Amino acid sequence: MGPITGLATIATALTVILVVAGLAVVVLTLAVVVPALRETRGARLARQVSIPRWYLHPATSH
Repeated sequence: MGPITGLATIATALTVILVVAGLAVVVLTLAVVVPALRETRGARLARQVSIPRWYLHPATSH
């Protein structure tokens, strides 16, 4: 197989690379964003400041 010299070959290769890279970005974005959106505020707060879940229950704030 010779070197890539034709404009059509270069354009095709760049298009394929662009599509594959775009799909990779979309998949990685969904893999990070969707779980982050599903997480509740209470879970984030409990993890961030290490407060036990039972302590955050509203019944304990009397």
